[in-house]
Amino acid sequence: MPTIPTTLRTLNSAVLSDTLDSLGLMQQAMKPFMRPLDDTLQLIGRARTGLYMPVYAPPAAGENPYEVEVALVDELAPGDVVVLACDGPTERIAPWGELLSVRRSHRAHRPLGR
Repeated sequence: MPTIPTTLRTLNSAVLSDTLDSLGLMQQAMKPFMRPLDDTLQLIGRARTGLYMPVYAPPAAGENPYEVEVALVDELAPGDVVVLACDGPTERIAPWGELLSVRRSHRAHRPLGR
């Protein structure tokens, strides 16, 4: 019996989107402008999304500006695909850098949920 990832590879995005729509899960497909960095790559998994926007002032005292994005990385499970949208001028936004890379690397060596 084929595994779910093997079965998903045989389906195209239109079939998956129509199936989700029929189940009442509307607007579950990626927008057409979302493209892989390499057209030969395929990703299959649950999209874990994040939205970035420009920040024009330093954080307030006691505020952790990285709390939400670190939580996203900490909650990743096997099979999750991180999809980050940058709202606004992208030259002011660096959504994945050293902080999240080091955090993810550290978390990859620990059991999930700990």
